Amino acid sequence: MWKLLKHSSYCSQLRPVPKTCILFFSTDASSTFNIQKRIDNVCHTIESFLETMDVVLAEYQPQSLLEELPHFDAFRVVMPDTALLPTTQVIRKLFYTILKECKRVELSNGNLETVTIRFSFLCAAAFTASKSRFLDSICVDQNKLHNERKLLAEKLKRRLMKVAQYDHGINVLISRGQRFRECQVGV
Repeated sequence: MWKLLKHSSYCSQLRPVPKTCILFFSTDASSTFNIQKRIDNVCHTIESFLETMDVVLAEYQPQSLLEELPHFDAFRVVMPDTALLPTTQVIRKLFYTILKECKRVELSNGNLETVTIRFSFLCAAAFTASKSRFLDSICVDQNKLHNERKLLAEKLKRRLMKVAQYDHGINVLISRGQRFRECQVGV
């Protein structure tokens, strides 16, 4: 029911993994459909959010990149060209990258290794964007005139976290399995 794939790359918010990272992809059609549906939902919501994002970014006063995107350091490895960009452009590029990756990830088609790497990248990008100060600032905006964009940002944040949870859930499973194996060795 589960396929194992080992790759020596970056996964789980793109932290470097010493040996290999094991990612599980279900071959069960309903599970694959559910994950693909969540990816498609993120894609549609980001497409709706892009116009709002451009309006908000025009008036937004960003902090430093590390304050705006606290989990961006590990992600910068795969986006090295962002080092010299202003923070607002990095934020914009992050959301456009997520949109591009959502359209590229097809769980039912393609090489399993390629799909896994793209999905790991998408999970890391979704997690980084969902924890951004920029998205949080829209979600907590109390101005009644901005209620529509607040609701859209909250919806996007929820959907980003739903995609990112797959990567987090796998990492918890792996770490618990490693702890269990260590306990068994000590017995």
